[in-house]
Amino acid sequence: MITVVSYRPEVAPDLLAIWHAAFGEQYPIMPALWEAITAGDPSFRDADALVALHEGSPVGFLLAKRFREDFPGCERFQTVGYVTLLAVHPNQQRRGIASGLLREVERRFQAEGVTTIVVGGSFHHVFPGIPVPLDPEAVAPPALRFFEAHGYARGKEVWDVRRNLAVAPELPDLPPLPAGVVLRPTLPEETSRMGEFLSREFAGRWPRDVAHHLAQGGQAAHVFGLFVDGEPQGFALLHPPSSPGALRWAGFDPAIAALGPIGLGVSLRGKGLGLSLLVKALSQLRDWGAKETVIDWTDLLDFYARCGFRPWLRYVLAQKELSRAGASAHD
Repeated sequence: MITVVSYRPEVAPDLLAIWHAAFGEQYPIMPALWEAITAGDPSFRDADALVALHEGSPVGFLLAKRFREDFPGCERFQTVGYVTLLAVHPNQQRRGIASGLLREVERRFQAEGVTTIVVGGSFHHVFPGIPVPLDPEAVAPPALRFFEAHGYARGKEVWDVRRNLAVAPELPDLPPLPAGVVLRPTLPEETSRMGEFLSREFAGRWPRDVAHHLAQGGQAAHVFGLFVDGEPQGFALLHPPSSPGALRWAGFDPAIAALGPIGLGVSLRGKGLGLSLLVKALSQLRDWGAKETVIDWTDLLDFYARCGFRPWLRYVLAQKELSRAGASAHD
């Protein structure tokens, strides 16, 4: 007999054990990451996540998410629900447990006014989509087939790209910067102007993520900036080794670093300054001791290849429109 209950923090070790039994060799999740994506997410509520019990012991779970913050530009996320993680212990698979968890989450989402469910890609996410093999000719994994069977439509493919900054190839040589352009870490007294720039040019998720980084005590210097005559016109959020933003990959390498998001103001695009910003930001990470470095959730493979990054992990985006499709009836 399987029963489904809401998540309680004390069962976190059991759920991580389930995850690692099912997916740990491919996609390890450290306890610090679990803490960051649950208690560390201002929008997360324990009732968002469901736990399947067999004879009183957890055998599966679905970590769902909503965005509940009041942040300008993020209003469109209020009607989106996210399936962040879903796992069933291998000894209990093929019993309809995952289907039951998904049906219940869909039911709850509909009752809350959610119109779109996205697999992965939540705020404080682990995966941007459904993990799939790097080889596009490989057989579709069970997770992708599962969600497609439950009415989730495939979207585009995205990648995490990776390189070691301590070995060849060298980062590209750059031409001199235009007059008045400076690339450097943001100073504490410049964070409000950086926030205004981000809200003006990238209204939505990116300014919220930078604001969250700073609100949680993150260093202003980790917001690497492109300044024109002292005003921010570009940025790259840096995540040195062991920083919160690098936790998603710490299970692969505890010393790994990350970069992103990164972007230029509209008026500066198409002038080669995006590559200059990327190179200088990577050089800054290297100066801070970064070697293995990840840039996640991108389809700009050619651009990042110019700095030696190669595809590492691949994902397929997927979503379901509840307003049209209704809750899943497939078991």
